[in-house]
Amino acid sequence: MSDDPKPADDLRDGLGLLFRAAKNLAKDITPDRTEKMISDTGGELLRVVTVVGTAVGTQLGKAADVAQAAVERAVEKAERASEPPPAAPPPGEDAATKDEARDDAPPAAK
Repeated sequence: MSDDPKPADDLRDGLGLLFRAAKNLAKDITPDRTEKMISDTGGELLRVVTVVGTAVGTQLGKAADVAQAAVERAVEKAERASEPPPAAPPPGEDAATKDEARDDAPPAAK
């Protein structure tokens, strides 16, 4: 069991590798490389923002269309509710009985 590495040793080795990588990278960084990296990153960032902006704009347009349709339905419903209801048949006579009575009645004499 003494052959198993200890977590503290792993951490020390890992941090040592990170610091060595950072030190070597710092030697390779020049103003020209930094400018190119920033330029490339900026171009990629612009592309991503454009794609996301287009997608958001499309979704907002769809949401606006849905909202407009909902408003139109609400207005139509309110207009129908404000119309007076159809006239009710006189008491004691419903529409079905009235229609049947007309069918059975003899034709009017001239």
